[in-house]
Amino acid sequence: MDEEMLSMEKNKVWDLVELPEKEKQPITCKWIFKRKRDGKYKARLAARGFMQKDGVDYTETFSPVISMPSLRLVLVLILQENLQSYVMDVKTAFLNGDLDEVV
Repeated sequence: MDEEMLSMEKNKVWDLVELPEKEKQPITCKWIFKRKRDGKYKARLAARGFMQKDGVDYTETFSPVISMPSLRLVLVLILQENLQSYVMDVKTAFLNGDLDEVV
């Protein structure tokens, strides 16, 4: 949890703001805990976006991830063309993106 909080503070994930008008409610958060296959524990703070209301404070946002058929196609092309591939993981990747919407 401490690592997650430090990462959010470092990346300036949120700003303190005045409470909104009555029809808008602040989105609460929830800690998600998981034990990984390697035995390490992981904690993530997730916004409970389902609390947003369409027409009031809701805009469509999503996290772009590759579809399985696209991933398979890329892997087949790498194998067929005898290409090198590299894998990397960006820790706290979603904290580094910019949002145009007010959440």
